[in-house]
Amino acid sequence: MGALYTYLENPLDFAMKQYRRFGEVVGVDIMGIRGAVLHGPEANRYILVDAVDNFLVAPLIDKVHARWIVGDGLLFIDDPRHKRERRLVMPAFHRKRIEEYQTVMRDTTKEVLDTWRPGKLLNIAHEMHRVALIVVGRTLFDMELGGDAHELGDAVATVVATVGNPFNIALGH
Repeated sequence: MGALYTYLENPLDFAMKQYRRFGEVVGVDIMGIRGAVLHGPEANRYILVDAVDNFLVAPLIDKVHARWIVGDGLLFIDDPRHKRERRLVMPAFHRKRIEEYQTVMRDTTKEVLDTWRPGKLLNIAHEMHRVALIVVGRTLFDMELGGDAHELGDAVATVVATVGNPFNIALGH
């Protein structure tokens, strides 16, 4: 439980301390869930490309009873279904589309920066969420998730914050 509390208090700080202390591969055992955290580009390539068949996500999601939150989205399913569904979303990541997203990101960032005023205190986390929601709305849904649609934007931000932390999912059951 000690590691869980430390992790929940500051996940990024926890991960960095573990990396500095133990290196690129860190074993974890939190509340009976054993695993390893791998740091760095080589580890990511190993998990996501070279040995992808050795790393299944579905058993972990099911073990922590989180299927009711994450559903059967692309990030939470394994092959062969993962390959089929991944092919469906690949056009969204074509080089031309990425260039279009880049333009939207740049223009949106400029729009938000233009609303900032010298001497005015800002919650930078809120502002970054705002930029991200507007970009996601414009690029993926062709709609505005900022401004008048702030209720939807707030709901999306809550879901992202919850799903972004695996312990929030596990403890929510």
